[in-house]
Amino acid sequence: MFLEERAQKFEYKLNDTDDQIIEYIVNNKKLVVTMSIQSLAASLYTVPNTITRLCKKLGYDGYSHLKNSLKEELHTELKGQDMVENSLYTTVQKTFDLMDMDKIKLVTRLLREAKNILFFGVGDSVIFCEMMVKNLKVAGKQSDYSIHPHEIRPILIWRQRR
Repeated sequence: MFLEERAQKFEYKLNDTDDQIIEYIVNNKKLVVTMSIQSLAASLYTVPNTITRLCKKLGYDGYSHLKNSLKEELHTELKGQDMVENSLYTTVQKTFDLMDMDKIKLVTRLLREAKNILFFGVGDSVIFCEMMVKNLKVAGKQSDYSIHPHEIRPILIWRQRR
């Protein structure tokens, strides 16, 4: 069980001083695992016995047990962070692998050659349409979008006649 979880579980046993000590430890885990109980107590303007009593309230055998638990937490957090970073990298790589560069080049050429670009969006795609129109206008392209399904056909017919 992580320190934060223990603090929540045993909240009813903790006083304001305990809360301040826990906050310091949570915000400085990497530092605390290297500190002696005396140096931690000194940095918190308290005595080692207060730290020991807090450790007992949180279900640890003592300060050494707390430090070992914090080391495991840090290791778990780093491992989890590596897994997330690896997962993000893999996801982005798979997305690039799925892309057809010939189609992307074709769409890029068509967008570059178009005088007017019109987007139609319904539901969740409206946000994408609005974003694309804003980006294309910044790039100097005439563009617009419609969010009403019944406008699609008349606008397409009108655009073809122009």
